[in-house]
Amino acid sequence: MLEGINQFFVAVEHDKWKFGTLCDLHDNLTITQAVIFCSKKRKVTS
Repeated sequence: MLEGINQFFVAVEHDKWKFGTLCDLHDNLTITQAVIFCSKKRKVTS
């Protein structure tokens, strides 16, 4: 892990909960920059 960089992995039971979980993280953490990885392009555009 790099100094000053935090990494999170959140296991979410249902796909439909993923965006809400991401919003909850954003609302509760001080985030200045973020990189979000997705496994499939269609999940990003839907």
